[in-house]
Amino acid sequence: MRKEVVTVAISVLAAVALIEGGWRIADYPSDPKWGWGWRESTYKNSAFVSDEVNEFGLRGQPIEYADGDYVVLLVGDSFIEAGVQPQAVQPERILQFAMREYGIPAKVFSLASTGWSHDQQLVALRKYFERHRADAVVHWFVPENDFWEAGFIDRSSSLVPGLLKPTFVLDKDGTLSRYSVPAFRLKIAHMLALAFSRWRDGEHWGNSAIAVRSYEGTLPPSGRTPAPDGECPKDATITVADALEHSRGWVPGMAPLNKRDEYFVSLVHALQKEIERETTAHRALYLPLLVSDKKSKDRLARIKCAISKDTGVAYRIDWANFTKYAHNPLLAAPLADIWLEQPSQRTRCAYQHVRQFFRV
Repeated sequence: MRKEVVTVAISVLAAVALIEGGWRIADYPSDPKWGWGWRESTYKNSAFVSDEVNEFGLRGQPIEYADGDYVVLLVGDSFIEAGVQPQAVQPERILQFAMREYGIPAKVFSLASTGWSHDQQLVALRKYFERHRADAVVHWFVPENDFWEAGFIDRSSSLVPGLLKPTFVLDKDGTLSRYSVPAFRLKIAHMLALAFSRWRDGEHWGNSAIAVRSYEGTLPPSGRTPAPDGECPKDATITVADALEHSRGWVPGMAPLNKRDEYFVSLVHALQKEIERETTAHRALYLPLLVSDKKSKDRLARIKCAISKDTGVAYRIDWANFTKYAHNPLLAAPLADIWLEQPSQRTRCAYQHVRQFFRV
């Protein structure tokens, strides 16, 4: 009897291995795509579709430089991608021109796309240093977006799953590791997960839904305390579509922070420290830059509460939290502030780069 059980078990395992091998050869189901670049950018102006992209699929000039060139990387998000503006005024072009005006033989390249946070930036930076060198990495930090975007495995401010991206988890001892969705490790498990998602998630079924449910199980609770009655004057309250109860948006601008918000702050600080470590390990200067739109800041600083459109619940907002938590105590490099009068004023920003960082 025991021999028969062993024989059956071996036969079943062999059949499973055969099926798994066949699906791997056929690449079915296909592995999810992680991350995005210029082709998928949501801020891309249709007039600029044919613009240059570098070897990493990101908007920018080809990564080519001579031995004597001073190579600068701009790492960030839509501010650097500048998808609604002509490529001639993309920040890399402006900064390169400005540095050359000061006599620095510079080549400036972009590692950025709309909706990127520190996780995709770290992955891109590691790939860059596998092939290229740099003398300086200017890291643009936008606190209004970067915290919550780094905190999720998809890019969506609502509960509808968005594009998947590389995501890291922070262990209790401060160790960073890349998150892997268990259901995607085997083709058979992936197939079963897709079938279950189609039944459970309705019109939003698929890889993103599977990954979101898997990853969110690793996050701290997101319970949030509503604003007390009488603390939300009408002229200082806005209604937003962001899923505030789940920390999808406005982190760490909520007050007080919940456990999930606090984790996102710690995660971003750890990711930024790793970006600094990766930069200095390749003998490049790390230059963190806090970038905000002054016009938006002045408007939003008057906001005291935000109402979740889905639930009608009001929560307190403290704009000062964005700047407070943007200053990372783990960094060796000081954080410099640049306030844009409006998002399009990147020429002045580029010259500030030169004056502040390159001492000319």
